[in-house]
Order: sequence, then structure tokens, then C-alpha cells
Amino acid sequence: MGSGKLILAEINTWVWMDDLEKKYQKKLTLDQIPENEIDDFVSLGFNAVWLIGVWTRSPLGRKISQENTGLYEDYSHSLPDWKMEDLPGSPYCIKDYCVDPHFGGDDALAVFRKQLQNHGIKLFLDFVPNHVAQDHDWIAHHPDYFIAGDELELLQYPREYFQSSTGIFCKGRDPFFPPWQDVAQLNAFSRGYRMESIHVLEHICEMCDGIRCDMAMLMLNRVFTYTWQTRAGANPETEYWEEVITAIRKTHPDTVFIAEAYWDLEWDLLQLGFDFCYDKRLYDRLLHESAGSIRQHIQADVSFQNHLLRFIENHDENRILSQMLPSQMKAASVLASTLPGGLMLYEGQWEGRKIKNHVLLGRRQVEPANTEVLLFFKKLNSFVRQLPENGQWELCNVNGWYDNQSCQNLIAYHWNLATVHLLIVVNYCPMPSQGRIIIPWSVNNDDNVEFEDLFGIEPFTRQGSELATEGLFVNLAGWGFHILTVQKGKEK
Repeated sequence: MGSGKLILAEINTWVWMDDLEKKYQKKLTLDQIPENEIDDFVSLGFNAVWLIGVWTRSPLGRKISQENTGLYEDYSHSLPDWKMEDLPGSPYCIKDYCVDPHFGGDDALAVFRKQLQNHGIKLFLDFVPNHVAQDHDWIAHHPDYFIAGDELELLQYPREYFQSSTGIFCKGRDPFFPPWQDVAQLNAFSRGYRMESIHVLEHICEMCDGIRCDMAMLMLNRVFTYTWQTRAGANPETEYWEEVITAIRKTHPDTVFIAEAYWDLEWDLLQLGFDFCYDKRLYDRLLHESAGSIRQHIQADVSFQNHLLRFIENHDENRILSQMLPSQMKAASVLASTLPGGLMLYEGQWEGRKIKNHVLLGRRQVEPANTEVLLFFKKLNSFVRQLPENGQWELCNVNGWYDNQSCQNLIAYHWNLATVHLLIVVNYCPMPSQGRIIIPWSVNNDDNVEFEDLFGIEPFTRQGSELATEGLFVNLAGWGFHILTVQKGKEK
């Protein structure tokens, strides 16, 4: 990024625009976004915005989503009064990589990007390598880009195949779930499709600063072979991502590539050219596991962690406040925000929304903003902005006592910045915990060291002799945390 830690706001464009039109009581396109909406991104500390679903959506995909009665219950759970017009089609059922007319087209996006740039905010857009809409022009003109089926398979498995004027094709899928009903499966091994991918990415690069690549791990040679066996043809000598990202770096060296990645394949994708990969493993541990499990996860080499994108919400997951108490959400947010790597927040997360909106819906329920949650994220993100893209970070040891091992619930780490030491301590459990944090920087016995706590009432001072020999004593309530700053060279 070159401008400090990546702090990315994920925006469901269709839903966000619908809310803005209601707020301002007029039709809006991307070139008409009120300036105070951009100011809100700034006040929340974001230096990047990812607009999901800006590309032209498929009329056929819209029809399929409207007729898919198996999803009606899910729609109703998100939006009890949903109507057919609330289903604009999936943001990942792409008819064309041009901005949807609903948002004002490519020119409107260019205006919005300039508006963000004026505030030092970068724009990220989607690329979906695994599939396109079943009415995409490639189906008619380049059927060799796709995984084909036959008539018998279509008859036997109609939910796995579809027929067009140029043949029978597989619906898009990942290997562990049923096919998505509205998309056609592209062939990662097709020479023609790989060249086409480069052209598409070059086009997208002209319109943004970074690209989030949907389900990126599906395109790895071994994953694609596992999913499609011999249907895809011979396994290429090179990986899909190695080929396409290398080509893009020649013309757009500064474009930031983010991989949506699962199944512990982050390292593989980073070796192929990605700048960041989703850290789904941290999300799962924050949601379901203990401090010890989280501590184990963040013992990975910092050079690897610098390229992980941390999050506790995205459009695929349930809202975090529907799964955690506010106190645990804050503790999880402190960890996800202040660890090495990038940070992603999903629009509505910082307002305390609790209702997950189905990704196929273009409207959502009204929920009042939670002022306490909003102020928490503004304060936290303003602190996170000072963290470097690549900095000196280390885990801290935490000691307890033979009759009190609650220190095992404490996660502590240190950032060594130019003028300050930052010490973050989180009690990741619902019970009070105590421990001694071993200070990782040199402290003189005769000094008094002042600690300022971002969320504390006033600074506190500890004797250097105590810190040097025993460490910093902490006593945190359940899900409590300290975000401490020590100014270098100002010990008394």
C-alpha cells in the first residue's frame, strides 16, 4: 500500500446505494455520492474502500435468483417483507466487467474514485476468476473457456449442468458444496481463458487501486484438478495466478491483490503474487476457540502475518453481534485490528448491525445505529492508522502464579515504533484474568514509566525496577483489554 496499514471498508454497493437514496430521498449514482459520506469513511480511519457488486449483473441470473424457491426462506430471514424487485441478481453472477448502469456506468465510478483519492482513500473492486453468468458473451463466442458436460449428465443432474446454444456446460462450484445455480464454470487450465483473464484484469486495473479476487484458491492447479478431475484437461506447468499476476505486474506494478482464501492455502497464494490473503483461520478461532489457540495462530513469522487480511465480519458470515456479546466483540476487534497485516470491516459492522443481509438482496432491514459501537470503532481505527504496513512486532511472554494460571487467557504483544512503544493486552475469556507481562524493551531500574491507555481514564506510572524484574501487572475483567502507549525517552 505504501501508506501504512491497510484498513479496508467492504461495501455492498447495491444495498449501500439503496440506503443513501432513502436517506437523501433521491436517485443516486456513483458520481453523486454526497461528500459527507466520504467524510464518514475518513472519520472511521479507512484508507481503502472495496465496492462489491459494481459489475453488470446478469438478467438471466436475476431471473434464476427470483425463481429459486429454495432460497425464499433465507430471503425472508434477512428481509421479511422482501419483494421480487429486491433481487437484482448476485454480485458474483457477472454479465460484463463494465459498471452496472444502475450505478451510472464506468464514468460514474471514475468520479467516485477521484472523490476517494481526494481523501487519500484507495478503491478496490472484484474479480471473479472461477465463473461468470450463464448468459455471458463468452458462452457464445468462447465455449472453450468453460468446463463442458454432455446430454446424459444434463438429464441425470439438471442442477449441475445447463444448456446454451453452444453446448452443455457445468455450473460453477467449489468442491465441497452444491453448484451455484446462476453461473457457468470457467476452466482454469484453458490457455485462451488465462489470456482473457489478463485482459480483464488489465481493464479492471485502469479503474481502481486494488483487486479482491473471489474464491482465489479454487484456481490452484491441485484444487482445480481435485474439483474437476480429467474434465479440465492436462495440468498446466504454471499456476493460473502466477501467470496472470506476473503479467499484470508488468503494466500495473502498484495494484494490490487480495485473495479470498480458505483451507489453509494462504501461503500458497502469497507465493504466487498476492499481497494479502483472508485470515479465515483467525476469524474461526476468535469465534470458537480460546486465547491459547489464538496465541498459537499468531506465532507465525511476522513476514507472513504482514500479508494476512484480518476480519471478524464479511458479507458471507453472520453479523458478529448476532454471535458475540458486545464485550467479546470489542476484544476480538482489538486483536483483529492491532495484529500485523491488513484489516477489513464490513459496512454496518461499525454501526453495530445484527441482521445478516442475504447477498442476493438489494435492500436490507432498517436497524438503528449503535452509538457506543460506532464511537468504539472510530477511536480504535484512529489508533490503528498509526500502525505501519511492515513494522517491528513481537509476542510478549505472560507469567502467572502457581495458584493462579488465569494468565493463560491473556494475549499480549508489542509494536516498536519510531517514538513510542505500543503494548496491547487482551483478556480473551469471560472471566477476570491476571498476569505479569514481560516487557520486551530495556527499562532502567531507576526510571518511572508512564503508560497511556487508549480506552483508559488517565495515564498510570510503574517503577522501572518492578517492570524490569517482574513485568507489568495486569488485572483485566472478562473480555477486557489495554492498548498502552509509552513515549520513548520520556521516562522519569
